[in-house]
Amino acid sequence: MELINRFNRQKDDFERLVVMLRADSGIQRIDEDWTAPSDPSRIGISKERLATYRQLFKKLGIPRGIEVVHQPECITFIASSIGLSISGSAKGYAYLEEPPQLVVDNLDTYWSANGQSFTAFKHIKGDWYLFFDYED
Repeated sequence: MELINRFNRQKDDFERLVVMLRADSGIQRIDEDWTAPSDPSRIGISKERLATYRQLFKKLGIPRGIEVVHQPECITFIASSIGLSISGSAKGYAYLEEPPQLVVDNLDTYWSANGQSFTAFKHIKGDWYLFFDYED
């Protein structure tokens, strides 16, 4: 419930990030201390622009930043993550151009039937969702 309350209080700032990311279409990932591509100045993103992103991340409670996938557009705003890229979990917000396949009522209690990797979503409103990603 805390994530939804934060989203409702700060929806305009989340929307601002979507607009910024669309303008900076070459960015794939911005974390608290790294980016993909590793030199964002090569795609026209200044150090000042990165600082603006990271200030918004702190304000919105998404310290692990964002990840962007195109076609269809999927932007994840990472509030927490545990583990490595090959196993672990992440939770946060998602802005999705198309509805996801797995939408559940409660991300805190959902688990895949076979106990293997999954990404589940809970709808907030419009194109906005909460997500829980588990990698076994």
